[in-house]
Amino acid sequence: MTSPAYVAASNDLRSPYTVMFSPLGMMWGTETVENNDDMFSEKMRKLTENLGKQMAKRAKLDPLIRQKLGGLEYEF
Repeated sequence: MTSPAYVAASNDLRSPYTVMFSPLGMMWGTETVENNDDMFSEKMRKLTENLGKQMAKRAKLDPLIRQKLGGLEYEF
């Protein structure tokens, strides 16, 4: 069981940064960020929207690329 004095002392020493212990010693990471599902949902919506645009552009460019390569005698 952990003593109340140790818990109180350890609570006072908290840092907003992630601390990892490794064989080489302590390593300080980035500031801890709360997981926000709304932020993730918005990012995924933007990413999938962008992917859809890129896929549509690719569908238009693929036949043109094949035609141009065919004119150079590089068909696949």
